[in-house]
Amino acid sequence: MGILSNARSRLTSVAGAVSPREGFVRNILVLAGGTILGQGIVVLASPIITRLYNPADLGTLAVYSSILGIISVISGMRYETAIPLPEKDEDAVNIISLTLCIIVLFSIVVALACLVFGNEIVHLVNVPALEPVLWLVPIGVGMIGVYQVFGNWATRKQAFHLVARTKINQGIGSVLVQVGLGFLGIKAFGLIAGQIVGQASGASTLIRLYGRQERPTLRAVSIKRMCYCARRYRRFPSIAAPAAALNSVTVYIPAIMLTVLFGPQVAGWFSITQRAIGMPLNLIGQSVAQVYVGKAAPLARSSPVKFKRLFLRLFLRLSGFGLLLIVPIVFFAPRLFTIVFGASWKESGAYVPLLAGLFITQFVSSPLGGTLDILERQELFLSREAIRVAFIIIAFVVIKMFNFPPRSAVATIGTAGALGYAVYALFAWHAIKQHAKRSI
Repeated sequence: MGILSNARSRLTSVAGAVSPREGFVRNILVLAGGTILGQGIVVLASPIITRLYNPADLGTLAVYSSILGIISVISGMRYETAIPLPEKDEDAVNIISLTLCIIVLFSIVVALACLVFGNEIVHLVNVPALEPVLWLVPIGVGMIGVYQVFGNWATRKQAFHLVARTKINQGIGSVLVQVGLGFLGIKAFGLIAGQIVGQASGASTLIRLYGRQERPTLRAVSIKRMCYCARRYRRFPSIAAPAAALNSVTVYIPAIMLTVLFGPQVAGWFSITQRAIGMPLNLIGQSVAQVYVGKAAPLARSSPVKFKRLFLRLFLRLSGFGLLLIVPIVFFAPRLFTIVFGASWKESGAYVPLLAGLFITQFVSSPLGGTLDILERQELFLSREAIRVAFIIIAFVVIKMFNFPPRSAVATIGTAGALGYAVYALFAWHAIKQHAKRSI
């Protein structure tokens, strides 16, 4: 009887360990589910958006989002990525406080830059419609920075259900504003305002829960401890921030360069391809990345071998799942874009096969990029991003040198991006192998 009881106890323990209620796969499904619902709202609203706004309007949004993406990634000087790492919650809340102070100062600097150099910026990107909405850039920078901070806090707490809820709030808030203002005939401002409202609605949910849960821990916040954390994780602003800036350039510069070379209409076609195909895949990847960081950070400290296995297992699963998702999309998208989005968006459908390699390598490799943050290998992060920027620069030199038409330019961008994401995965694997050898 005792043997049976012991066996039952062990089986219960094993079942609890692998139960989807608490497991790695369940966390991914929770986050991915929230992401799919939130982004699904945006995608489902896209046929309305594309009939309320023309390709040039979407091109203006793409340029705004690109400027915002390049700037906002360093709004907290990358200290936010260190939030899941400390063993003590007291250190984590000091990093949060430090990062929020930096974000406020950074947003003020961006506001001053837009005020002083606004005309030059608009002329450089060749989008006159951007001028009256340029003042929204510092607001967007602040909203994204705050969301990143509290999103990393939720990752530390493994509160993935909460992050999933914010993804849904973001989708609803963004679509309601964009559709409402679109019906009123408010063009570029409507698209950009919707994006900002979505960001704000996501951040507010996280902030409220943080205030309730961390109230006792907030007493540990002090200037002295914030300074200690700033020194302890100084490699994040000194190395990771420049690397992250380079990373954002590789992601966002194509829309700007297509606008400069071919005008906002081509950038609009490119952006709706990203919105309909690339963005949902990327957001699912971000959800996987948050779960991966939450699980991998403790393993990196306690069991490098298990960390290595987790990486390989996730890489293989993402590769298989990515192929199952993207191959049908590539086949059907060119025909469906005209039906779904309207005749003026037919060209966007033709861009999907040209970007297929980029989509799948991004989906597989992007979630694994947090490996370098976990291992604090910011020097590899910087080298990796320098290589990826070099690929993009070479692509645009080739486009300009041979005077490529838009479709050839998009294919060249896709090839450069795919090579860059291959480097992404290779550098992460190299760092893990070195970490495992040092731990033997």
